Amino acid sequence: MNADKLDTNAYGLMLEELLQRLKQEIDSHFDINTAPTDSELDQYILKINSFYYEGFLKYYLPQFEQRWHAEARELLMLAQQQQVLETNIMSTLKRYTRLHNLLKTLLTGLTAFCQDTDYEMHLIQEEITRQGSELLSALSDLHHQLNSLKDFLTSLLPYLKDDELTQYIGDYPAYIEVFQLFGSSAAESAIGSHKLALAISELSYLINLAGNTAMADQKQRLKATEEMQRRIDLLKDEVDSDDPFNSWISRHLASELSLYAAALSDSMASPDLQALILKRLQGWRKTLQVINSCGSKLLQPDALYGLICLSAENAQEALRDIEFSIEQLHKIIAGLEANPEPSYKTLVQVREWLAFWGPFLRSMSGEEEMRRVPRLNSLLHQVKVGISFLSNQLSMIETSRRRSAYNQDYVGRMRDLAATQLGVLMQLKADLDRLLAPRNVSRTWKDMGVRLTKIPLQKGEVFPEEHIRLLTQAHWDARLDPEQADYTIVHEEGDLFIIQVLNEEQVEIPYMVLTRRA
Repeated sequence: MNADKLDTNAYGLMLEELLQRLKQEIDSHFDINTAPTDSELDQYILKINSFYYEGFLKYYLPQFEQRWHAEARELLMLAQQQQVLETNIMSTLKRYTRLHNLLKTLLTGLTAFCQDTDYEMHLIQEEITRQGSELLSALSDLHHQLNSLKDFLTSLLPYLKDDELTQYIGDYPAYIEVFQLFGSSAAESAIGSHKLALAISELSYLINLAGNTAMADQKQRLKATEEMQRRIDLLKDEVDSDDPFNSWISRHLASELSLYAAALSDSMASPDLQALILKRLQGWRKTLQVINSCGSKLLQPDALYGLICLSAENAQEALRDIEFSIEQLHKIIAGLEANPEPSYKTLVQVREWLAFWGPFLRSMSGEEEMRRVPRLNSLLHQVKVGISFLSNQLSMIETSRRRSAYNQDYVGRMRDLAATQLGVLMQLKADLDRLLAPRNVSRTWKDMGVRLTKIPLQKGEVFPEEHIRLLTQAHWDARLDPEQADYTIVHEEGDLFIIQVLNEEQVEIPYMVLTRRA
């Protein structure tokens, strides 16, 4: 039934039905053809009218009134139902649009969360890689320190194996002075020079003179010492005074040799003094011969004390162990260089190396003869510090690795959960978008004049100028930004919807943050 008008056809049918019933009643009681007189005819007409009036009063009018009331109630109920339907349609569409905006906000948040978890996983991976770099740096530093220690012992060992040299230096440490001189870069050019060869030659001649048994005679002694002094004077010729080595021979060595000659010329010189001076001369010759033969591989000055304090056997054993420790450490470093991310196997290898070699190298630094050599003591201390640093670094990496593993697992589970929820919400939003499509909305309520307009809002875009007037109905905040256009969207929590049902219009506007220039 149309809610705007009554059903008049029903009333006509009801009247026709009543008249038909009355006619049947009258025909069953009276026959007009049998009325003999006019008075009987009048009586017949009266009865007919009475039947009509009584029929209207008893049948037609009550039914008419009953039907009219029923239709009035139905029309009123339909009007109320239509109003409720319009209200329900408006409420339903507003709920759907709010749900759409809520889903859009949730999807934006979940998408950002997934990106954050990806970034967190990237940071965790970077942390693991950084741990590998730090571990590699600590291992490389220790490897370098051990190589320095190995190089020092390697350079010292040939001298330690020279028993004659170590004996001379042990008896008279002044020989070390010439090593210190030749160990400086300024004197490298003097090694193997003519002056050095001359000094060795003259020392050999002086040894022959000092060891001559004829010196027991005073006259022969004076003659020999005069010859010695003459040969010593040859060394005082400072042809190249800028050369520190030549200067040392001309001044220091020649002066000391002159003292020996003077001591031998004394008539009171004893055989023991003669033997001592002979030994000193032999020591100087040996020292200069070693310097002349070593060339650029000359022992550094800070290693000289090792010739006094160390034994060749201990140095050889220490060098062998250090070389073996370096070999094992090099394998770990090579594996870590091939794979910058330290695996559990690599960490175990480092821990095993520290457990085996750490105590050995620490105990070596505590040995008395090692500590008495300044350079060796310094190198061993550096190795000891490097081992401690590596041990601490490894402990921190192991602790950090356990934390990183936990974080990786936790962030991974959160990311998987967020990805699952993101998929569900995206499917739900797709279904809701289809439901809120303007064509589908119009088709669903095609007789109700329902229209839905969706205006997408996007961060970074300007709010549509034609809908600026709707901002008076919205909850939004302004942010001053002279560099952005007016009403640029800084933050939005959905889209703008305009809902029309018949003559009623409502809007659904999400919360926004918009820029203003002033």
